[in-house]
Amino acid sequence: MKYKRRENEAQTEIEALRKEMLQAQSSNDALVSELRSELDRQMIEGEDRVDDAVHRLQQEKRDMNEELTKMKASLSDKRSMIEALKQQQAREQSQKHELQARVEKAVEEKAALEQRCSKLLRAYKMKTGKTRGGRQQST
Repeated sequence: MKYKRRENEAQTEIEALRKEMLQAQSSNDALVSELRSELDRQMIEGEDRVDDAVHRLQQEKRDMNEELTKMKASLSDKRSMIEALKQQQAREQSQKHELQARVEKAVEEKAALEQRCSKLLRAYKMKTGKTRGGRQQST
């Protein structure tokens, strides 16, 4: 009898533990379901944020590429302007040298003409015997 009573108590305790285990299992299942729902929600939010970030970065990349293209075009224009200025400077330098050479030649020709005129004037004075004032030299 004692044995029967112990068996009944044990059986009752087993049933109570089984119910407790079922309740814990049910509670765990509900918690797992809730956590899965929260995880799914967070994953969707994360994917949305990632998609937004990707779109934003792609737009920034397009903007930067457009700006880079404009900068390259500007640089090319500036290089062309620099090359044109160099060519103009070279032409001007060439013209300057040419003018300097012409001026030097003209100065030399002037000096030669002045020397020749001076010789001719001396020769004329000696031939005519006149002085600067136009008077005849006394001999």
